[in-house]
Amino acid sequence: MHPKALIDHCAELIAQTLTFAHPADATVSQYCREQRSLGSRERPLLADAVYALLREKPLLEWLLRKLPAPKAAPAA
Repeated sequence: MHPKALIDHCAELIAQTLTFAHPADATVSQYCREQRSLGSRERPLLADAVYALLREKPLLEWLLRKLPAPKAAPAA
């Protein structure tokens, strides 16, 4: 699978998971069943990405709060 397609799948799966409508494992499982183009190499990569994000989510949110506010772009 092309890397861009894999990144797109990853972004879509993470977005679905972060809605917290269902448990993460159920969301990952359902997504992999629906996406027939995913092979045996891609499924574990996507699952690992989702679980890594969920594990590090509190740290990432804390780091985002510590960043300075973005400056507004000058009016054109």
